[in-house]
Amino acid sequence: MQVAETSRSRNWSDSRAGTITGVTINHEIMPFFSCQGLDFLIEIEGETVSVYGSQALKFLERPWNRHRSMKASSIQFSFVAFNELAPYLGRLKQTFPNLTNYEFFETDINALGQLNALSMVQGISSLVIGEGNPVV
Repeated sequence: MQVAETSRSRNWSDSRAGTITGVTINHEIMPFFSCQGLDFLIEIEGETVSVYGSQALKFLERPWNRHRSMKASSIQFSFVAFNELAPYLGRLKQTFPNLTNYEFFETDINALGQLNALSMVQGISSLVIGEGNPVV
């Protein structure tokens, strides 16, 4: 994938997903605060991690700024298929240990049984299932 840094650019290949072009990662040298592609965005702003698009899921496990990832207490998923997201839920606490608030918008949650995947997540204090989920 193509990586653009604040002061310089370099090529970065993701061995799991192959080489991706058209991706911009905004960060201070490394680790990063946000990552944006043509059809996805993932960023930490304040205490919220925002994930837009299924392609953003592979960036959840990248090395994020430790101070910012510790500060994050909420995560919002938008335009991510819940079935694609489910395998990542159990590993979120490794990267963002203080997450307690989870929000799902346009994630195609269409059966209550899908919510069983949240049993892998410990410490949920609030759960929002918003528009774009037929189960609502």
